[in-house]
Amino acid sequence: MNEIGFIGLGRMGEPIVRHLMSKFMVSAVYNRTEEKIPSDLKQIAKSSPQDVAKSSDVIFIIVTDSEASREVVNKIIEGKVKNKLIVDMSTISFRQSIRNHETVHNSGNYYVDCPVIGSVPAAVSGKLTAVAGGRKEDFNRIKGMLETFSAKQIYAGKDGLGIALKLSNNLVMGTIMTALSEGIILSQSMGIPYGTIVDALQSGGAMSRLLDLKKDRIGNEDFSPEFSLGHQLKDLRYAIELSQQIDTPHISASAAESEFSLAMGEGKNKDLSYIFEYLKKQGKKDE
Repeated sequence: MNEIGFIGLGRMGEPIVRHLMSKFMVSAVYNRTEEKIPSDLKQIAKSSPQDVAKSSDVIFIIVTDSEASREVVNKIIEGKVKNKLIVDMSTISFRQSIRNHETVHNSGNYYVDCPVIGSVPAAVSGKLTAVAGGRKEDFNRIKGMLETFSAKQIYAGKDGLGIALKLSNNLVMGTIMTALSEGIILSQSMGIPYGTIVDALQSGGAMSRLLDLKKDRIGNEDFSPEFSLGHQLKDLRYAIELSQQIDTPHISASAAESEFSLAMGEGKNKDLSYIFEYLKKQGKKDE
């Protein structure tokens, strides 16, 4: 039997839980801010993560950062539950992911780090990519559940490798976003129309899936968040931390981290593509 609990009903969590509910029994949900629980889910809402765990066999988590993940995992464990499978979709640090694995396993439960690649539109359409680390048998157990909200399910390997793969993805995404912004600004400064720039970039080696996703936002100066600049900065920092931990290069990631950090004052809650607008303003200041 696989009764599902779900913790974290934010902009990503709510569409994910609704996809799960289309094929599986979701018996309990929890959100730290109770008033943000949708009215139709309040009948299965619980007052704590412990209560969710007691009502469920598999508990999905998607929260903001390492500290929030650590807190939720510890609260579940405090409930003295056994043989529960925790599926943590939060993007957290590799170090915290390993700590979560150890904490959960030592309590007689099971843990899969399973962050998702994709932003809110992909969550709504059920087209996310799920990348998992942990025991292969646990991944096999949840694969059908992941299929309800993701177009691809990737088993990365042992504990922590789901998070490592997600951080690699977001390291690349952050550095590409800054490079795209700088290239577009360079061509615009020479008087080349935006549409022409995009057409050229998407016709050769600089072709980018990220530009496909963000070209209209940049062109229309619409920086309402799909994946926020603040979250991108957090993930860059987690990726750099992991690179330092295992002694791999992070030169471009560090440069991107610096630019995103400077943009936080105005852009924290705007889309990550706001880095284009920020860099464009900086160029004008230098004239």
